[in-house]
Amino acid sequence: MLNICIVFAQLEHETIQKRVTDAYYSRNKKGFLKGGRVPYGFRLEPIMIEGISTSYYAPIEKELEQIELIYNLYTDGIKEDGSLYSFRDILNYLIDNDIPHLRGGYWTVPLISSILSNPSYAIADLSLYEFFDSQAANIINPVELWEGGNGCYLYQGTVSKSKSKNDLKDKEIVLALHKGRIPSHIWIECRLRCMNRRQMATTNKTKSSWLVGKVKCGNCGKSLQISPSRISKKTGKQIRYMNCSFKYTTRGLGCKGTESTLYADHLESYVLDQIKARLEEFEGLKENDNHTNP
Repeated sequence: MLNICIVFAQLEHETIQKRVTDAYYSRNKKGFLKGGRVPYGFRLEPIMIEGISTSYYAPIEKELEQIELIYNLYTDGIKEDGSLYSFRDILNYLIDNDIPHLRGGYWTVPLISSILSNPSYAIADLSLYEFFDSQAANIINPVELWEGGNGCYLYQGTVSKSKSKNDLKDKEIVLALHKGRIPSHIWIECRLRCMNRRQMATTNKTKSSWLVGKVKCGNCGKSLQISPSRISKKTGKQIRYMNCSFKYTTRGLGCKGTESTLYADHLESYVLDQIKARLEEFEGLKENDNHTNP
């Protein structure tokens, strides 16, 4: 009887989970707000649609002016050597010109990257529809509704398994309730550059550590990360350093809590010794007099 109850409880749990998922995607296909963090440049405004309470992105003009500047810098900004602006160049421009983050945060490269790839800012017209169609995205709304007034949302969808931001195949594109701000040709140009951008720093095992994510900065509380290693001239071995992950994200405006050199090997050895010393305080399993265990 208990086994039967457990089976039905599991079935009910899976049924509820399926209903919640179906309801979520049903709301998405109607253009309702998907939830999550509100993009920079917008605020939430409540609205009633078809008797259902939801919200939409209301514009914040001063923030959207900064968004337009970031897009223009990425498409038209040219350095002295003739190359176009990178994410880092845009970050330097914002800092050098004292352009503040209006929500009290810091400008960072990941933030600029997310802004330049977010379709919520784009004006949803025919050109944008054709771009998403060429990327094999699942476009929910028919082409005749892409008239150039609204923005759009990007969802993971029920079919797509890819977690990559650059891979749009089978991901769902839905017209949003808010107005788009960035012209479609500018957004598409930025998006294509983001998709073709190569990661300059290669990852390898020598740059990782089992302490990453477990040790925190004593100043700001952010996690420590492995900095790019170098080869020692004396030993010929790689030297790994650990720094606060918030130290270099804003070009000198981040955390100042780890000014001294922190060697990853030394920290790993120290933590390992402390773990061993702590384990030695516990008594081991004692052998039973009547039973001899191998």
